[in-house]
Amino acid sequence: MKDVFVGNIVEENGLTVKENNLKIQHKIPLGTLVELQIEEYEEDEKYLGRMRLYVNEHSRDCDGTPIYRVGMHPNFVRDNIKQRTDFNRLLGIYENPKYLIDSIERSMIFRAFPEESLIIIELPK
Repeated sequence: MKDVFVGNIVEENGLTVKENNLKIQHKIPLGTLVELQIEEYEEDEKYLGRMRLYVNEHSRDCDGTPIYRVGMHPNFVRDNIKQRTDFNRLLGIYENPKYLIDSIERSMIFRAFPEESLIIIELPK
């Protein structure tokens, strides 16, 4: 039996799943505060919780489905960079600003989620 990539399946309209998904626009704006349910498993126990994070990036899954990368508030990233740069300057430490920004921004995006996993709490102003 040959493996079939879901994105390559041809739908009734003659386009592949991926081609159809790439036509779907992201509906949740960047900067939106969203809530998501978190499920964690440890041995035989399941832990449920809710988290509120911000939509920081629009992306797509391998089959073209719109997904949302969520993380800390964008101002937190900016403020964190300024505080760290000021602190390092006091200590006489120099960090390449591009490296600093990239490393902090990467740490601010946690995971990507599909639209149906996110509950809009507050749109950006």
